[in-house]
Amino acid sequence: MDNPITWRSRHNQMTGFGDTAQFLNNAFQGAMNLAKGQENLNNSNWKQISENNTAEVEAQIKQYASPEEYQAALKSGAIQSLMSGMGAQVDRKGIGQLMESRLATLQGQTKAQDEYKTWETNKADRDPLNQMKRLYLAGKTAEGDAFLTDTSWGNPAIAAEVAISSKGAFAKTDLEMH
Repeated sequence: MDNPITWRSRHNQMTGFGDTAQFLNNAFQGAMNLAKGQENLNNSNWKQISENNTAEVEAQIKQYASPEEYQAALKSGAIQSLMSGMGAQVDRKGIGQLMESRLATLQGQTKAQDEYKTWETNKADRDPLNQMKRLYLAGKTAEGDAFLTDTSWGNPAIAAEVAISSKGAFAKTDLEMH
């Protein structure tokens, strides 16, 4: 018996097995880490594609400048068609909220633009009226009354109405300062 079996000789044989087991364990852990990393990459890519698709649909919705254009796009199905090509990789809830509020936003912008145009159109009439009011406030009634007969500035009917209803009876806050 060249090699008697003792606890020392048995231990040396087990150490070799232990190294192999450790190697296999390390290889398995490495494969698991690789799979986990790939899963994280896939999730990250999915999220990025979803964000890009959502931004593309939002840009499509926001390109319409009037309520009429937007309603025509809704009727034609252009927005829904774009979204259906993206499958689940788009934030449908967020897009739905944007679609619901977009028409109201466009209508509000159109109303504000119309009000501004009206304000600009009426500005020519307001300036002479303010001049007339300033004359009355300064006590220059005769000069204020001259605006009633002067038709060169636009709308003497408005001036007459203001002069008759409030001749001298308005305050400085009634004036529109520019």
